[in-house]
Amino acid sequence: MNTESTGRKHLIFVGLSLLAFAVSAAGAGMPKTNLITFLSHWREPGGAMTGITCELQPQWVGTVKRAYARDPRNISRANEPNDIRFTHLFVARRFGAPLEEDAKPQLKITRSRSGSDGKLKTMIGGETPAFMRNLPSVESVAKAANLAGLTNLFGRQHGGTGAWGGPDRWHWTEGWTWFTVEATNRLRYMSIFAHVSSADRSKPADIDTLVITEGYFRPANPNSREEFTKYKTGEDDFAEYQRQKAEARAKFPQPLRSFLEARETPDDSDWHVFKRTLNRVRANPDPELFVQLVTAMEQDNIRFGGLLEHILLDERLKLEPWQPGSKKVAVRALADAIPHAKSKYALRDALVLFLRTQGGGELPRAGIKVPGEGAGCSYGSDNLPANIVEAAALMYGDIKDRYPHVWAD
Repeated sequence: MNTESTGRKHLIFVGLSLLAFAVSAAGAGMPKTNLITFLSHWREPGGAMTGITCELQPQWVGTVKRAYARDPRNISRANEPNDIRFTHLFVARRFGAPLEEDAKPQLKITRSRSGSDGKLKTMIGGETPAFMRNLPSVESVAKAANLAGLTNLFGRQHGGTGAWGGPDRWHWTEGWTWFTVEATNRLRYMSIFAHVSSADRSKPADIDTLVITEGYFRPANPNSREEFTKYKTGEDDFAEYQRQKAEARAKFPQPLRSFLEARETPDDSDWHVFKRTLNRVRANPDPELFVQLVTAMEQDNIRFGGLLEHILLDERLKLEPWQPGSKKVAVRALADAIPHAKSKYALRDALVLFLRTQGGGELPRAGIKVPGEGAGCSYGSDNLPANIVEAAALMYGDIKDRYPHVWAD
């Protein structure tokens, strides 16, 4: 018998049994737990606990604000206090941890909301701290001379990062968000953000910017309307966000407004609603939608151009096949929308998309060459008038001359 394996299974079983006393079921909804009681039974070794999600009872409220900044280039965001209400607890694998570290899950609290599937939604990194028994002081963290000083304190960072730079120096970011218990009615929160760089990756990276945010939390009063107004729940935050999105959509005419509503359907991360809408658009293309999308590209050519791309190219979504003749109607609708481009970038991107629907092509007057449908494109100097209305009209004439089959019956 493998005594080590047996001992570990026994430890996990005991840990789960203890935690069962800290978690209470609440009908068919999410179980509730008292954070302090839960933590009194919490033991880091116990990978089987990964996946636990509970609503906090009581919830915790507090305000976090900047406590330290080493920012000689003044690139960090403005120092604005953030009022937070922690509403949920969950246990998950450490970010980026190898499989051998599964036995060391992280306990986190967050301001979130539960979706119809019972899972937490719309969590924000700065509002989802992980538990640390002995959280160092701001003064101790501020003494870190390089990245090694931070990783010695906190280990692996809490999120992903991108790197940029060149042969002389690389830059990236590192960040951690923690909380600890200082008393039965007091939590301390700390978030650490570092912009680091290195000219020699064999040595500890330099800290170019270090910003530390700190705050203290207390149990919320469930009967205080004033507290709910100041410290919003995840549901309240989400409702406000959806209201703002609806107001933004209302500025667009139909059918674009309904198309955007489908794209922005809450909790539709797999785009089920949006893909059904795309399939309907492809089955019966409305030329007015294409005009509205090309017009809107003046505001955000990447966003609205991307929506046109989803309709016409379907590179990743695996939509239903085109109905007979409907793709030609859609491509013609895109071409007929070209005169409605309101900016040089919108005109350029609409022309590139049109050429991709043709399997590639070239428009010398616009300085555009597209090798193929799925390929990139190259830009040369254009010979277009500065007036966008004139430029769009000229290019519409060019594509009608070069691709007459698009309009042929």
